[in-house]
Amino acid sequence: MSGTSLDGLDLAYCIFYGDEKFELKHFKSIPYPEEISLLLQSAYESSGEDLKNAETSYSDFVGDSIMQFMNHPDVDPEFIALHGHTIYHQPNRKMTFQLLNGHIVLEKTRMTTIYDFRSLDIALGGNGAPLVPIGDKYLFSEFDACLNIGGFANISAELNGRYVAFDICPANIVLNQIASEKGMEYDKDGSLARQGKVSAILLDQLNSLEYYSKSYPKSLGREWLEESFLKRMSSFNFEERIATATVHCAMQIARSINSLKAKSVLCTGGGVLNTYLLESIQKETDAELVIPEKNIIEGKEALIFAFLGKRRLENQINILASATGASANSSSGIVLYPYQIH
Repeated sequence: MSGTSLDGLDLAYCIFYGDEKFELKHFKSIPYPEEISLLLQSAYESSGEDLKNAETSYSDFVGDSIMQFMNHPDVDPEFIALHGHTIYHQPNRKMTFQLLNGHIVLEKTRMTTIYDFRSLDIALGGNGAPLVPIGDKYLFSEFDACLNIGGFANISAELNGRYVAFDICPANIVLNQIASEKGMEYDKDGSLARQGKVSAILLDQLNSLEYYSKSYPKSLGREWLEESFLKRMSSFNFEERIATATVHCAMQIARSINSLKAKSVLCTGGGVLNTYLLESIQKETDAELVIPEKNIIEGKEALIFAFLGKRRLENQINILASATGASANSSSGIVLYPYQIH
């Protein structure tokens, strides 16, 4: 799994016992080398040739990382499921692009490789996101809702007999970007935000964004972030931006939890390590925020992409139309088999 927060490549080796029990046997997060990080940051504005060069370099890195991961004595996979790195996501134009060449990974690993999980849902009129609800539904059914605070925060839950999910708001993609102005990869424990001053004007502007009044299913992308969110922050100082963005994120997350009437919420993703953000969410909701073990906090999305791959190979539904808004459920993902190499 590679998320929009650009913190690295998450690799999870998982064993599934049917559809409801699992073991996350081994997990590793590999930080991006500077050259890969810069490629991913600039890909959004790259020319066609530069974008394909970036895809090749990134796919080489992913394939090599997987090979190193498989050197661990406890890792013996049957297949590889890959998200790729999202560069464009505009479902209203039937467009989504996750940077990754699965053929390069297949050649390096000689293992069944599954990738491009979003395109079929987009073709079916869906948002191509979020994809994790199928895993939340089966693997974490003991919780009323599952919240992931990554680059964007998203949530899924069963409501009135229907499984729903949606992107809530920008999270680490914004908070990390602001923290980088002080030479920090992220705002550790939310200490910068805690010391900053919330701007009532900016908070009102952010909370008034049209996206938040839209009904779900709905999803967010970098394009919206650039055009609607970041522009509103540009005239405010550092302390106001880091504090206000954090509180805004907390308010929108709590609002979503409350709207779903969730009493117990599984919280995962890098944002869970931001103690000030979690405290700010808890102030706005009575729901129990459940923090799991570290491997699940960091590796849940990688785990669920393994689950998506498993269900794809079984030709079972792995994307829920009720979560994405598509015209039908689907079993999505391009499958490459090693016997294609002779």
